[in-house]
Amino acid sequence: MEEDDEEKSPHWMVDILTYPFRGSGKYLLVLIVILSVGADLASAAPLLGLLASVLSGGYFCAIYFNLVESSLNGDEEAPTFPDISNLMEDIFWPLIQMLAALLVSFLPWLIFLFVVGPDPDTFASDWRFWAFVALGLVYFPMALLCTIVLGTLGALSPHIVIPAIFRAMPHYLGALVMLAGILALQVFLDSILPHTGIGPQLAGYALQTLIGAWALMTNARILGLVYHHREEQMQLV
Repeated sequence: MEEDDEEKSPHWMVDILTYPFRGSGKYLLVLIVILSVGADLASAAPLLGLLASVLSGGYFCAIYFNLVESSLNGDEEAPTFPDISNLMEDIFWPLIQMLAALLVSFLPWLIFLFVVGPDPDTFASDWRFWAFVALGLVYFPMALLCTIVLGTLGALSPHIVIPAIFRAMPHYLGALVMLAGILALQVFLDSILPHTGIGPQLAGYALQTLIGAWALMTNARILGLVYHHREEQMQLV
């Protein structure tokens, strides 16, 4: 009961929002911003840009997974930079896991688009379109969490993910609300950033990149805390 009271208190929200600034989080925040800017600059050269996008995307996934693992283990501060001694295991494997989780989560939506056809006026007005989108949005965070915990793509299976969603309630519902709130805040802040003038545009771009880095770290914290507080009930291991 004491743990539940703590989870429902404002301290839990403060913990999540300030997580990127604690411990090594500040340095990770700066690193994510630098890598994001570097990848954007490299995109001017098509081949180099593709390589930079893959490598930076894989490293972002490695950072995200590292943050989730640290949080689900009960660590209060962000960990240090993830190890990249093995390119396949440390960069490409996290990226593959992330893409696989996205594909599995939104596969019903993609199949629906394929069946209905390319006319946006047709599928956007269909309730099934939005139902499949909602299904993917609910399924994806838990699918990703199961993959991180179990370390295998088999953890994306509905027979693992769906029971885990129900067992993680009501914490998982709260996590979905917080994830949606952070996304909405990110979109709102991006919309009010300056888009004219070189100086204001550069400042707006820097702030936008910083907001994106902060959102990535807080998202990871939310998922990690869900598992940390519901580990016994979720029965993943």
